Amino acid sequence: MQVKSDISEAGFISSSQNNWERIGSMSSRKLVSVNAFAAPPGFPSGYYTNVVFRTDFARKKGATETVALSREGSDWKVIGYHIL
Repeated sequence: MQVKSDISEAGFISSSQNNWERIGSMSSRKLVSVNAFAAPPGFPSGYYTNVVFRTDFARKKGATETVALSREGSDWKVIGYHIL
C-alpha cells in the first residue's frame, strides 16, 4: 500500500495519477467493506479505517481498491491508497 507518510505529497499524487493513467478511467465502484481499528502495529496510537471497493477500470476489471484513513481531530484524512 502506498502510504502518504512514506513519500512527499507531490510524490503521492504523482504515483496515484500514474496508476490511474495506466489502468484507465473508473467505470464502476462497489463498496465491499469498511474496517475500523485502533493503533495498528507500527502506527501512532489513534483510530484508523480501511475502506475496500470492487472497482472496474477501463483496462482493469474487478480491481480491489483500498483507501486507508486516519482520524485527525474531527476529520478523517487519507493516509494510503492501493489498487490490486
